[in-house]
Amino acid sequence: MKTSRGVIVFCLLTVLSVSCERTFNELESINDLKEVFRFTSVPRHALLLLFWFADRIGFEENNAVCINFDPEEDHHFHTYGNYDGLLDTVSKFNSYFPVDKLYNVSELIFPDRIRVMQFNQDGHDRDRIIMCVHTRRIQNNLFVSEVFLTRHFRMSESQGSRYDPDYTYRITPNLLRQLKMFSSNNNYRTLEQLRNQFDNNIDNNQLDRVRVSWRDDVRLGLLYLIVMPESYEEASNLNMICNRESDLAEISCEWHNCGLEVLAGDKGKARISWRDVTEEKLNAGVAVALYSNQTHQGGPLTYKYISVRKGILDTSVPMNEGLQVRLHKVGLSGELKEEICRGKEFKSPRATPITLAQLQLFAKDGNACFRLFIHNTIALQDKRNGFAYNSWVGLYTNKLKLTRDYLSEQWQWVRKFEEGKDVDMNSVLEYCTGTKITPRLQARLNDGYVEIARTPEWRFP
Repeated sequence: MKTSRGVIVFCLLTVLSVSCERTFNELESINDLKEVFRFTSVPRHALLLLFWFADRIGFEENNAVCINFDPEEDHHFHTYGNYDGLLDTVSKFNSYFPVDKLYNVSELIFPDRIRVMQFNQDGHDRDRIIMCVHTRRIQNNLFVSEVFLTRHFRMSESQGSRYDPDYTYRITPNLLRQLKMFSSNNNYRTLEQLRNQFDNNIDNNQLDRVRVSWRDDVRLGLLYLIVMPESYEEASNLNMICNRESDLAEISCEWHNCGLEVLAGDKGKARISWRDVTEEKLNAGVAVALYSNQTHQGGPLTYKYISVRKGILDTSVPMNEGLQVRLHKVGLSGELKEEICRGKEFKSPRATPITLAQLQLFAKDGNACFRLFIHNTIALQDKRNGFAYNSWVGLYTNKLKLTRDYLSEQWQWVRKFEEGKDVDMNSVLEYCTGTKITPRLQARLNDGYVEIARTPEWRFP
């Protein structure tokens, strides 16, 4: 006898509904959002985050929220162990996933409007969305039982990286449905219909001004005007800046996906990859140029004129996080002219979660380096005492090597790691080896010769 998909989803939701029972204020509708942003100090950027999240989800029968991506592989999310006890304990088939840190553009590929506007808003790196996901797929979908809007404490409050329970809200499927109506992918409702449904006090003149100011993001502009009318003018001005050509070096309003990428080359050097460059651009004259990061101004580290639609270029530039390729027009004398498009900044493979910490292999000046992100519940006491005395990290040539087969002298005790710059309210310990970073290298954290965790292999071109 076949079991319908609706019955499966209903049973799954029944199980999940028992998992997350802690009491928080619910945001059921856009009207609730208005009240929250009007009468509390929830960061204004949270509206943009909710808008972005609602655009990524779908709905099944019984009002079930689903996603068709794997949050463990998606760079927007990371696992959350609920160390501060904010949420309920869940079963082994459920996990919490917050949207990752927002302030570091090099770490994320959020839509431009979110990256740009967050920098000029209060609390721009404190707001988070956390979703509770059932990790077993049903017909290629994962189901989300709970969604929360929360924020970190301020650093001045000395709470480490804990979330603030007084500013944590449960987001209902109904609110997510309403937000999804404002997505540019849902054009079955006109602006006038959205205005009439959610705020009929907005007149036609105001609606016309939204169209002029927000252009392709006009639905987001209307949502902003409905939910936070007192902040609308500031947000509108920021969006207009991002819609026109500007010289803002801090934030690129035009983040083109033009097939440009930085790869790991041989002997710790950077490799440039390009593809899908049109014949029209090639005939006009173009070059690929390498920059140290997104905000790099002035001349590039290196560049080369190209005459083919796709290719790979090995450079002499040492591998570092943040490297970025840009495509430029070329003048008659071979000099670089204006930029056409740019790729994303290079970032090291994702850190591997450990209890209260994460392990990452990264590149610095071409060398393979280890990084430990230490949760501040440990760091406030003693960063190194959270690990066994015999804990060490070793470098391996590939994932098939045995624990004892690390590269000779390319290891270090955790207790001898140096302190790095804090990241997202986590303390950082680092150690750099003398080995040049190359594809397939892997870092492993061991206690004696018992493996605790390993990173993914360094990316292979």
